[in-house]
Amino acid sequence: MFEQAEIAQFNPLENQQYEESLKHYRDSKNVIDTAYDDGKEEGREEGREEGREEGREEGREEGIALGLEQTVLKMHQAGADINFIAEVSGLTHDEIKALIKH
Repeated sequence: MFEQAEIAQFNPLENQQYEESLKHYRDSKNVIDTAYDDGKEEGREEGREEGREEGREEGREEGIALGLEQTVLKMHQAGADINFIAEVSGLTHDEIKALIKH
């Protein structure tokens, strides 16, 4: 309230300077707010794309692991010995034994 009373007491030159200052402040604030809002949407889209890419990568890794597991089991069912399966798959004997037990 005191601030409003003080502004009301401005002479015409002070009032003009105050209005120009207020206009400059509002213009600057609008520029910053607009830039922030635009950047926020770009950031969201960038985050979504990164999330999709991470999901794809995880899916690929899971698919490869599942395919390897199925191949190891088929090789075992076909009568291949653990040394041969380890050589072909790159898995250790313990990893192969764990897969066969499931």
